[in-house]
Amino acid sequence: MVHKRKKEVLMETKLVSFLSKIKPKYFMVLSFLLTCLAAYMMFSYQEVLSTGRYIITNGDVFQQYLPFIKMFVRDILDGESLSYSWSLSMGMNTALCYAYYVLSPFNILYLLLYFVEDTVVTAIVMILKIAFAAAFFQRFSDKVLGCRGVESIVFSIFYAMCSFSVVCNVLNLAWMDALYIVPVLCLLLNSFIKEGKWKALVLVYAYLFVTQFYMAYIVGIFSCIYVVVLLYVNRCGGKKALHAVMKYTSIVILSILLAAVVWMPALLFLLENRSSVEILDTLQVNVAAVIKNMFWGQAQGIEGIYPYIYCGIPTILLAVCFLFNRKISKRVKLAVGMLTIFFVICMFWPFAYSAIHAFDFPDFWGFRFAFLISFIICSMACYQSRFLMETKKKTVVCVFGAGVVFYIIAKVIDFHKMRADAIEPIWIPVINIALCAVWILLLYAFQTGKIKKEVFAVVIIFMTMTEVISNGFICDKRLGTNKRENHYITYTESISEALVQLEADESFYRVQYLNDFCVNSDSWFGYYGITDFNSAVNKIQQKSLRNLGFMMADNKGLSYGMTPVTEMLFGVKYKIIGVNPYAISMNKLSPVVEECAHVLGLGFMTDRQLLEYEQEDKQVFANLDTLLTDMSGGNIDCFKPVEGAVIKEENAVLLETENGINIQIGDNKENAGYITYRVPMECESPVYAYFQRDNALWLDESPKLTGGYENSVSQEGNLTNPYIKEMNYNDNAYEVVLEIRSEHAQTIMYEDVLFYAFDEQELVKAYDILSQNQMVIREYGNDFINAEITVPKDKTVLFTSIPYDIGWTVYVDGLETVTHAVVGDAFLAVELEPGYHELEFRYEAPGARMGLAVSGMGVGMYVLILAADYIINKRRKFKEGCKVFDVENRTE
Repeated sequence: MVHKRKKEVLMETKLVSFLSKIKPKYFMVLSFLLTCLAAYMMFSYQEVLSTGRYIITNGDVFQQYLPFIKMFVRDILDGESLSYSWSLSMGMNTALCYAYYVLSPFNILYLLLYFVEDTVVTAIVMILKIAFAAAFFQRFSDKVLGCRGVESIVFSIFYAMCSFSVVCNVLNLAWMDALYIVPVLCLLLNSFIKEGKWKALVLVYAYLFVTQFYMAYIVGIFSCIYVVVLLYVNRCGGKKALHAVMKYTSIVILSILLAAVVWMPALLFLLENRSSVEILDTLQVNVAAVIKNMFWGQAQGIEGIYPYIYCGIPTILLAVCFLFNRKISKRVKLAVGMLTIFFVICMFWPFAYSAIHAFDFPDFWGFRFAFLISFIICSMACYQSRFLMETKKKTVVCVFGAGVVFYIIAKVIDFHKMRADAIEPIWIPVINIALCAVWILLLYAFQTGKIKKEVFAVVIIFMTMTEVISNGFICDKRLGTNKRENHYITYTESISEALVQLEADESFYRVQYLNDFCVNSDSWFGYYGITDFNSAVNKIQQKSLRNLGFMMADNKGLSYGMTPVTEMLFGVKYKIIGVNPYAISMNKLSPVVEECAHVLGLGFMTDRQLLEYEQEDKQVFANLDTLLTDMSGGNIDCFKPVEGAVIKEENAVLLETENGINIQIGDNKENAGYITYRVPMECESPVYAYFQRDNALWLDESPKLTGGYENSVSQEGNLTNPYIKEMNYNDNAYEVVLEIRSEHAQTIMYEDVLFYAFDEQELVKAYDILSQNQMVIREYGNDFINAEITVPKDKTVLFTSIPYDIGWTVYVDGLETVTHAVVGDAFLAVELEPGYHELEFRYEAPGARMGLAVSGMGVGMYVLILAADYIINKRRKFKEGCKVFDVENRTE
C-alpha cells in the first residue's frame, strides 16, 4: 500500500511538472481539449457514450434537428433542390426550416460521415461546439481581459459547460453556434474600437446570420450594447464615437447584405406564416428562483420558468468580488453593470423579454439569452482573477458566506412555490454548500502560500472538471437523454424495414406512419408523410387541416384525426403500423404495411364548386362531407350523426356548465381518473368522436384520449388539441376514454362531443367520380412536376394536395396560368379548359432570387471596399516612405 501511494504521488508530481511547462500560448488548445474531455465524460456518465445504454439525441435534436439535417444531406447527395421538400408537411418551402435548424458548418460532418451512426456524429458535433466555445473564450480572456494564467482555462470551461450549454445540447443543437461566436465577436469588436480593424468582423457577423438567424438577432442586440460599453470604457466621445457608430452600422449592414441569400427567403416565409402573440402581463419568474439557478444542479425543466444561468460556483462568487474591487475603475464597473442590468430587466419585464426574443413569447424553452448572462458573469470573474493575491481574505470570506446565505434563503422561498413532485432532494443544497467551502479553502491556501502555484493550477482544473461534469450529468439526466438505445434501434430498424417494402412503387404517394417514435420520420427517412413538427409551419394549412379533423398543436401537425376521406383526398396510399419501442404488449416483431383501398393521386379534376368551398370552425364532419360534395358535384354524406351516448365516471367528475363541459379528477388524487363515452350499436361501420373546443397550447398533463391503434404510447392524443378520434368497439358499443393522470392535470372545458358513423359506400361513390380524371405524373423532383391530364366538360378545376405557396408557378401547354388557393386557402388548384393538357409545376422560394442578388451585391461591395482599403494603405505607406527618403536627403 505504501509503495502504491508513493507511485500515485510521483504521478501527481509529474502531472504538476508537465502542466507547469505548458506555455500560455497553448492554453487555448488546452481549454479545447479539457472541455472535449469534460463533455465526453458527462455523456459517458449518462451512459449515452461508451456503454450505449441511452441515446445522445433527445428532445428537439431527436424530433427536429436530426431529421432536417438528414433531409438536407440526402437532398445534396441526390442532387435535389434545397428550396422545397415533399418530406415536410405534405410539401413545404424549406427556407426557414434550413435557416433555423441546419446551416451550421458543423453539420458538414453528417455529410462526410454519412454512413456513420447518426447518434455518434451528433455526439461529435455537440462536443466540438462546446469545446470551441471554451477555446474562443480563452482567447477572449487573454487578449481582452488580460487574464493569461491558468485561470483563463478554468473560466473558459465554466462558460462552455454552463447549464444553458449542457441542456441546450440535447434540445436545441443549432443555438450552440451562438455560444462559441459570442467571445469571437467581442474580441473583434474590441479590435474594431481600439484599432479600427473591421474586415473579419464583417465576415463573423455574416457567419452568425447564416448559421442561426434567430440567435443572430439575440446576439446582435447584445453586441450593439457591448459596442456602447466599449465606447464608454475607452472614453470615446463626440466625433470619435459618432464615427465609430456610423462605421459599425455600416459593418452590420454589409454583413446583413452578405447573408441575404439565407435570411431573405426565410424572413418572407416567417412573415407569411407568423401567428399573432398576445403580450403577457407577467413572467413566471422570481428573484429567489434566479439566485437559486446560479448554483450547481438546478435545471428544473424546459417549461421556461427558470433561466439557465449557472456557470460555476467560483465564477458567480468572484463576479461579486469584481464589484467590490477598488482597483477596477468605476467606469468599467458601471459599463459592465449596464450590460448586466439590461439582461436582468429582460428576465422580469415582459416587454423587454418579448423584445429580446424577436417580439415573441417562446413556449416552453424561455430565457434563450441565458448564455449571454453566463458570458458576462464569466468575463467579470475572469477579470477579477487577476487580483486574486491582492483581494482581501475578509472580502472573499464575506462574499462566499453571503453567497451561501442567499442560496439557502432562495431555496427556502422557492421551496414553497414548487409542486410536491418538483421538490429537489436535500443533497443538492448540501453539495452546493460543500463546493463553496472547498473553493474558498483553495483560494485561502493559495493566498497564504500554503499551496504551490503549479499544484493550485492542477487542483482548480480538477475541481472545475468535477463540478461541470457533475452539473451536466444532473441537468441532462433530469431533462435530457432518457431514451434507451434499444428503443432507438427498434424504431430505426422498424421504419427502415417498412420502407424497403415500398421501394418497388415508384409513383408519387404519401405514407401515414402510425405508432411513430419521431414526429419528423418522413424528413429523416425520406418518405412523403403527413406529420410535421418544427418552427417553420404553414399556419394557413394548419388551420385548414384542423377544420378537417387533424390534430394541430403549437408547431406540430400530426396525422391524428385522419379519416378514410382525408386519406383518399391527400394521396395516402400506404399506412405503416410501426413497432413502437414502448408498446411491448403489441408484440409485433415487424411493421405492418397496409395499402389504402381508395386513394387519389397528387392531382385530380373536380367540380368548379370547389372554388366556393368554405369551412366552419369545429364542424369537422360537416366540412368533410361538404368538401366531397363540392369536389364531386354530387351529394355525399360519408358521416352520419349517432345519438344515445352513455357516460361513465371512474374517479373523475364531469360537470356541465353554461360555457361547456368541465372534467376534473376525483377524490383519489393518487390514481388516474376516467370519463368513458359509450355509443351502443352493432359493429357495422367505424364511429368517430370529436370534442369541440378551441385549440390550446400542448400540455403534457392535460387529459388524454386513450386507446385506438392510431395512438402511440409515447405520444398519445391530447384533449387540449381537438381532433377526430376513432372509437374502440367493445362489448357491443363504441367507446372513447378520457384519462386524467394526476391532480395537476389542467381543467379542460369542451363545448360538446360529436359522434358520427362512417359510411364507406358514400366514400366509394365520391371516389368513382373523382378518380376518373387524375393527373398522370411523368417526372418529378423537389421543385418540379411534369404531368399530363385529360379534362372533362363537367369537371374543370384541377385540385392538388400541394400546399398553396406563391412560389409555385404552373404552366399549361407551355403557358403560365393563374393558380387558386382552395380548401381554406391551403391547397393549390388550377382552372383548365376541357381536353388534353400537358402540365408543368415549377417552384422557386419567394425571395430566393432577390436574396441571391443582394448577397452578390454585398460581396461586390465588400471586395471593392477591401480593394480601396488596400490601395489607400499602399499609397499611404508609399508617401510615408517618400517623406523618410526626403528627410534623409536633407540630412545629408
